[in-house]
Order: sequence, then structure tokens, then C-alpha cells
Amino acid sequence: MADNKSANDSTHPMKSYFNVFCLVLLMYGCELLASTAGQEKQQLDRYYDKFKADIDADKMLHVMSYINELRQLAVSQQALEIEVESYLLEALVKRRYGAFEEGVKLNNYALELAQSAGNKEYTAWAYLHLAHLEMERFRLAQEYIQHAIDFYENDNSEYTALMYLWQSKIYLAKGSYHQALQASEKAQSVTANIGDLSNEVAVNHAQILLKLGDYQAAQLMLAKVDPNQISKSQERVRLHYYVALANCYLQAGKFKLAIHTALSQLENSYNTRFLEEQAQLQFRWRVLTASKKSINWRIVI
Repeated sequence: MADNKSANDSTHPMKSYFNVFCLVLLMYGCELLASTAGQEKQQLDRYYDKFKADIDADKMLHVMSYINELRQLAVSQQALEIEVESYLLEALVKRRYGAFEEGVKLNNYALELAQSAGNKEYTAWAYLHLAHLEMERFRLAQEYIQHAIDFYENDNSEYTALMYLWQSKIYLAKGSYHQALQASEKAQSVTANIGDLSNEVAVNHAQILLKLGDYQAAQLMLAKVDPNQISKSQERVRLHYYVALANCYLQAGKFKLAIHTALSQLENSYNTRFLEEQAQLQFRWRVLTASKKSINWRIVI
């Protein structure tokens, strides 16, 4: 009995050392995990800052070079909002460059993620992006944009104006000009008179007025846009502004100004995804040049 007791006593220090070793190992492991999580959080913040900066600079394709890394970090850090944003952006890029079905699938997945998390704000944004993707299917696009409007309707903010702006764009694309005008007026009633959004609302409103044949009202609307701000705006907004301005001059019979406006923008190098707007400018320039030659020929005779 004494021998057994002595043997048991001799193992006590070893047990103590082992327990201490396990404790130290556990503490080190926790510190390592915390350090790794902290590093991932910093990486996510850096990627997300870059993501937002590239979107503001209209560098959508550049975002695609690191979007998978951003998304993996967002999943690891349970940053659902960033994960949803990454899918929405990728869907938009896919749509712009011809992969329509893939873009819709990605957008629907983003919608499911937002809905599963009960995030109504990101659900509204997913619906906005779906409305953008489905512009050619007007009834479906209107259903989607109405979901987004319902969420922001009482917010009376810049986002409210954005939702009404897109509702107006859908009506404009459909050819329902009076409904487009009503939605545009709602956007104007809540938007601040600064920044890209107010410029885009004004340009969209002018485009509708031109479709209705009221070029004078369209000119007054475009006069509200600061040319200095337009020069710094996204290419899409800038091109739409100059297309509308050229059309105003054309309807007013100011052919030289219309030609100058069209040519000044055709000389600029725009992204190839804006070929439709560039084609409109080129068409205006060709028509006006031909008209001018015809007028000069008649004068000579």
C-alpha cells in the first residue's frame, strides 16, 4: 500500500506539468485564432474600401479581379451585407457584358441571402437590381421596383429618389412617357440639389420631355445641371446628358450647336458598354451633317 501511494505521489508533478502545458497551448491557440480573425477583419476592411472606391470610379471590371477574395472574407467574418453587395455587383457586370442569365441567377441568390437574414434594406436593393436586369420585361421590372419603393417610400431620402428614378426609367423604356414623368417628378421632390443623383434625375426628366416634344422645358431642366459636375460624373450620366442636349438643339433648329455637341463627345473615348449612347450621338451628327449640306446646296442654287 505504501509503495502504491508513493508511486501515485510521484505522478502528481507530471500531471501538473501536463495540465499547465495544455492550458498554455489552449491560451496560445485562442490568441492565434483571435489574431487570425483580426487579420482577416483588417483584410476585409481593406478590400471593402477598395471595392467602394472602384465602384465610385466606375471601375466595375477591376472589381472582378478580387471579388472572390472579398466574398470569401465576408463569409468568414459573417459580413452578410458585403457578401450580398458582392453578388449584386457581379450580377450587374455579367449583365452589362452579355451574360444575362448568369447575372439574374446571381441577383436572385443575393435576394435569397438578404431575405433569409431578414435584412429588408438589402432585400430592397436586390429588387432594385433585378428591376434593372429585367428592364425589357416591363411588367416584371415594375413589380420588382415597386418592392424597393415600398421599403423607401416613407424614408424621404436620396434612396427614395433613386427608386422613383428607376421606376421612371422603366416607364420611359416602355414608352409610357406620362407615367415616366410622374415618377420623375416624385424623384425630384425628394432628391437633394447636389451630386450625381440630382443630375441624373434632371437628365432623365429632360429625356422624357423631349419624347413628349417639349424641348424648351427640357432645355430648362438641363440648365439646372452644373457642367463642371457633369464632367466628373459617371460616363453613363455624362453621355445621357450630352445626348439629351444634342436633341434639344436639334428640336430647336440649332443645328451647328447640335453638331458641335455630338462631335465633342464622339471625340472622347468612352467605355464600350455605352455603344448605344455613342451610336445615338453619331446618328445625330450624320443626320445633321447631311441636313447642313442639303441646306448649303439649296442656298448655292
